[in-house]
Amino acid sequence: MKKINFTHVFVVTSYKNYHDLFKLLDSLASASWFSNSKVIIVDNNSGEDFYKKVIHFLGRNSLFSNVNFFQLDRNYGYAYAEHFGIEKAINDNADFIHSINSDIEFNSKELDHIPTEIEKFYQKYGLKNKCALITPVIFDSNSNFQNPLKRSPPNLIQKIIIKFITTKTIEKIYLYLRMNPFLFSFFSMLGRFRYSISSKNSSDFHLKTKAPRNHEQIYAAHGAYIVLTPLYFDQDILPPETFMYCEELIRAEELISRGLSTFLIYNFSIYHKSSSTVNFNYQDERKKIFFLITNMMKSCRIYAKILKLKKR
Repeated sequence: MKKINFTHVFVVTSYKNYHDLFKLLDSLASASWFSNSKVIIVDNNSGEDFYKKVIHFLGRNSLFSNVNFFQLDRNYGYAYAEHFGIEKAINDNADFIHSINSDIEFNSKELDHIPTEIEKFYQKYGLKNKCALITPVIFDSNSNFQNPLKRSPPNLIQKIIIKFITTKTIEKIYLYLRMNPFLFSFFSMLGRFRYSISSKNSSDFHLKTKAPRNHEQIYAAHGAYIVLTPLYFDQDILPPETFMYCEELIRAEELISRGLSTFLIYNFSIYHKSSSTVNFNYQDERKKIFFLITNMMKSCRIYAKILKLKKR
């Protein structure tokens, strides 16, 4: 097959955490294909100081001439910023749009092969399977697998539970218990214990079920790194009120309802420093937990609303 040169555009959403953003840009710039790609940074109004830091960082290296930086007039949240970046990427004639978090790290041995692996998979399997979204293997900082976020769609019972636990009444009850001074430490300890158990089980399960052809169709991909194919470009997927969290499940449900698919490929991997931006902006644990719960529940209610109880 004759080699085709595709345009890869990287859309990065940011909020105040310039340390990880600069590391990401330096990492991208080390790739052999970087000068033939484009990067779009969309910042959710991190302020004038952040703006000056980014402009100074980009200006000191001629390699960053293909990087465009946009700062929004307020913090609209993840979905709006990502959509803004995707529209800019489409206008830049992108063939593949990599929507990535600023708190990820690449495997230096695999970095040079990423565009090629995406192109090869899409041409051989993606088109015939109506693949709108491609995602790689993702590890967290403890080397636990984060992808797939969810292999299969929720069943009827799970859908009913989701619709129940995302009501505002349940949110108020949970917030009251979670923020209670006497229970706060207990919930934090329970959360760490649950994460250690679920991560181990997830890793073991993932290794045992690795697809023999180095790819598999999944329901929901982790949002730290997703590649949008041309089949995604004309879709209006995420509601703008999706501030952050649960956007992966909303995206998955919307894609599957339109007859489009998501594929996990094992040809390259990235590392994700989970919640680093939230941790960067919230040093107070109680304020951070309140922020996480309220924003997660807001987005999860959108997901619950679009879930259909009837079989497709």
